[in-house]
Amino acid sequence: MLPQQRRPEDVPSLRRNSDALDREGFYLFLWGGLLSRSKTIGRATVETSLFHRGERDRPGRPTRDRSLNTGALRVIAEPIAGGVDYEVEGIIPRGRISTSLAANAPRQDVAPWFLHGDIGYTFQGG
Repeated sequence: MLPQQRRPEDVPSLRRNSDALDREGFYLFLWGGLLSRSKTIGRATVETSLFHRGERDRPGRPTRDRSLNTGALRVIAEPIAGGVDYEVEGIIPRGRISTSLAANAPRQDVAPWFLHGDIGYTFQGG
């Protein structure tokens, strides 16, 4: 996917209410996919995904030159009457990013993470 880049981008053009055609380009892109399989662990569905975001400078528009891969795993059991339901999800982005917009800025590793879980119970009769 090539996200749309809204134009105009500069403040003076926006203040003049100028118009310009929006565009897509390979300076910013996103690709990835998701796999899901029901009843993988008992009645629970397991989903896994991988997405990549790439970004680079274009003339007149410096960026942080991000190159990020994000992997995720999710296990979810839908609610049933008289039973326990749950969800556990983990997301781990990894990659590199420039420390500033400068063309010669050093690059650094990116390694955040996210973990979420919940559990519930549905009584008989809703």
